[in-house]
Amino acid sequence: METQEQKTNLNIPIAIVLAGALIAGAIYLRDSKPPTPDGDTPNQRESDQVISIKPISGSEHYLGKPDAPVTIVEYSDFDCPFCKTFHSTMKKLVDAYAKKGDIAWVYRHFPLYKGEPPLHPFAGIKAEASECVAEIGGNDAFWKYADLLFQSPIDTDNLDADLSKLAVSTGINSNDFQNCLKSSKYADFVESQYNEAIKSGGRGTPFNILLFKKEISGDAKTKISETLSVYGNDIYLISEDGKSMSISGALPYEIFVKTINTVLGK
Repeated sequence: METQEQKTNLNIPIAIVLAGALIAGAIYLRDSKPPTPDGDTPNQRESDQVISIKPISGSEHYLGKPDAPVTIVEYSDFDCPFCKTFHSTMKKLVDAYAKKGDIAWVYRHFPLYKGEPPLHPFAGIKAEASECVAEIGGNDAFWKYADLLFQSPIDTDNLDADLSKLAVSTGINSNDFQNCLKSSKYADFVESQYNEAIKSGGRGTPFNILLFKKEISGDAKTKISETLSVYGNDIYLISEDGKSMSISGALPYEIFVKTINTVLGK
């Protein structure tokens, strides 16, 4: 997981190697928190056991069925290397679970483009570009573009042209895309999702909120805690009502499988 600021006083990345599997990269700030847009430190959640995000709407970037028992809302950054790794993890989870109706995946933006200096200064414009692609080409075009942004090297000295080239490869019109991007019409929208991620407890990327159709049992909470606590108690939070939880960092596919199976009672 990547955090909004880079400081010299950093904790060791929270990571564990499981049977030689992928390390779940995570960097946490020990003495500081990412700034909100006005430069202040973000407010804490009203309660440490309350997770509150904007309700999912029909205009979301969605894969899977809306009535799935588990919905994973991912707050991500197109310039985050851990997000790139986790994007592949989520695609595997969709293949394994979404086609059977067990999970859905919602993508929201958490570009680490604020702070002095910003960690990813071009992540915001890439997020805006993806929204322009979605507006013009629809949900399928958005997901194609998201894949391309994670896979393709982009020359920041030729940023607009490279973003446009990728957009055209999804099947949309170049002029329509360029007019949308130049208008900055999605700047406020991207910033609102950034603020939402921080308010809900996000301190770095990727940051995930899992929403459950039904309250999970006390036994399920215990099993999930046993699975995730090896990475540190501060990387996850299960809500008091048992209907949601947050997970920080690019944890391995196998860990999400165990968590999802526990929720599904498998």
